[in-house]
Amino acid sequence: MKWLSLILSILTFYLFCSDFLIKDSQLKQNKNLTKLSKFTPPETAVDKLEIEKKWHGLKEQRVAAANASLQPKLKVKPTVKAKVLPTLTIAGIKYQLLGIFKKNNKPFILLKTKNEKLKQVSQGTEISPGVILTSVSSDKITLTTTEKTIEFKLFERDNNV
Repeated sequence: MKWLSLILSILTFYLFCSDFLIKDSQLKQNKNLTKLSKFTPPETAVDKLEIEKKWHGLKEQRVAAANASLQPKLKVKPTVKAKVLPTLTIAGIKYQLLGIFKKNNKPFILLKTKNEKLKQVSQGTEISPGVILTSVSSDKITLTTTEKTIEFKLFERDNNV
């Protein structure tokens, strides 16, 4: 009985390892793979039937008509309105308020005119001759001139826009 089990074990081992031990099987598999990778389709094109030519022509016409109907036909170009920043008119000069900031617990604002670059104005500093920035808060800016006090409210609703 021991001899029979030994013979069967050797035979089973040989069958499982035969693909790895025989070099010819590896070469055969490689040749088959190279044959498959070298396959090229035939170079001559097959002529289409007349009905196929008509069908393809109709299909192209339908696609072109669908594309033409999807594209909007604009005769007049739409006008784009430029976004205008709020302006302050102080002593005849128009300023654009770009922002309110705080540096070292000292508030300041950034202003810009058409002629000048950015202008940083701290609280208590003169914006233009005779106009002083007296207070800056989260919702308004207070300016003082020799004649009056001007309050510019920041988040006031404007119905004209």
